[in-house]
Amino acid sequence: MLNKFLIKILKTKFREIIQYFSIDIELFKIA
Repeated sequence: MLNKFLIKILKTKFREIIQYFSIDIELFKIA
């Protein structure tokens, strides 16, 4: 049970990191 919970949190964090990374790339292209 705890494992599934941790995996869910990690997936959410990973998705957020990818989104921030994509935003940085977009800003870099515009600049």
